[in-house]
Amino acid sequence: MACGLPVVATATEGARELIEDGVTGRIVPIGDASAMASAISTLLDDAQLRNSLGSQASASARLRFSLERMVIETERVYEEALEINLC
Repeated sequence: MACGLPVVATATEGARELIEDGVTGRIVPIGDASAMASAISTLLDDAQLRNSLGSQASASARLRFSLERMVIETERVYEEALEINLC
């Protein structure tokens, strides 16, 4: 996603948390090899769809995993820990 490529993954919890089906990539049922092959073939055959999903995937990765967000979330964890210890 960070490289601007759409992801095709099975519907695991982690994948569903990161990938928005039809927006940043494709989610297929676990164990469904035909659905996986079809999703990959569709992306290989459709450059416009591939580029659109890839652009959205890159934007999502930058937003969710930026240095700025990491710093903000780390500070939040420390602040919560300090609040717990001060109470």
